[in-house]
Amino acid sequence: MLHKATAIQATGRRSDKATTGYWRPGSPPLGVCPSPLLLILLSSLGCDGRPHTAEREKWRVFSPEQNYEIALKAENADARRRAVGRIGRSRQAASEDAFAVLDAVARTDPNDQTRCVAIRVLMGYDDPRPVTTMLAILDPKPDRPEALPASPPVRWDATAALVEFQARGLIGDDRSREALDVLLRLALHDGNRDVKRTAVVGLGSFRDVRAVRALIAALRDKDYGIAHEAAKSLRALTGRDYQLDADGWESWLNAASDPFDSNAGAASQPATAARAN
Repeated sequence: MLHKATAIQATGRRSDKATTGYWRPGSPPLGVCPSPLLLILLSSLGCDGRPHTAEREKWRVFSPEQNYEIALKAENADARRRAVGRIGRSRQAASEDAFAVLDAVARTDPNDQTRCVAIRVLMGYDDPRPVTTMLAILDPKPDRPEALPASPPVRWDATAALVEFQARGLIGDDRSREALDVLLRLALHDGNRDVKRTAVVGLGSFRDVRAVRALIAALRDKDYGIAHEAAKSLRALTGRDYQLDADGWESWLNAASDPFDSNAGAASQPATAARAN
C-alpha cells in the first residue's frame, strides 16, 4: 500500500520538473522559413521521421516486467527515469518485484534524477522496507558498499524520506538508533544546507537527549532557516519555547531532570531570559 508522503512539503522540498528528453530540431537551412504547422510536426519527430521515444511512450502500454527491465538496464537515463515513474504510478508499485527494482535504482543508478525519482516513489510506501534503502544511501559502510556515493539532491530526498518514515512510525526500534545517528550527523556536519535543514526537522521526532543537544547546537547555525527549524523541533520535543536562545536552552537542559516531561522540576525559563526580566 502506498501512502501520500508529506515530508516534501514539511521540509520545503522543491518540486523539480524532470527533463523530458525531447530532441530539439536545429535551425532550418539557410533561406528556408518553415511554417508554424511544419515546426509543430518537426518538434514531434525524430531524425528518422518517427515520433520521439518519450512521445511514443505516452501511447504505449508497458507490462510490469518491461518497466522493470527498462528501469534496470536501459542505457538512456531518461528512459530509466520514465520507467521508474511508470512503476510508481502502477498498481504493482508496492509489490516485492517493484520494490526490488526501486531499491536497486535508488541505491545504484548512475543518474541523480533517476535515483531521486525512485526515492520519491519509495517515500510513498506505507511499510518499513524502504528504511533500509535510505540508510544504505545515507550511511555508507566503507567495508560493505551498498550504494553509490550520494550527491546533495540524492541525500536531500533520502533524508526527507527517512524523516517521513519516522514521522509515520515506520522506523522500528531495531533501526531507530541507526536512523537517529544518521540524522545527527547530517544535521551537524553535512555540507548541504537543505540536507541539514531536513535532518533538523527529523530530529524533532526523536525523544532522545542527543537530539535535543544537536538541535541546540543547530540554533547557532549562521543559516537562519536551519536555526528556525531547530527551534521548532525543540518546541515539538519539549513543549517549551525559548525561541533562538541557544544559551537559554542549554541552561534549561542542564537544570532539567527529564527534558521530555513538562511537569519535571526544571526552570520555567532559561537563565538568560530571567536576567533580562
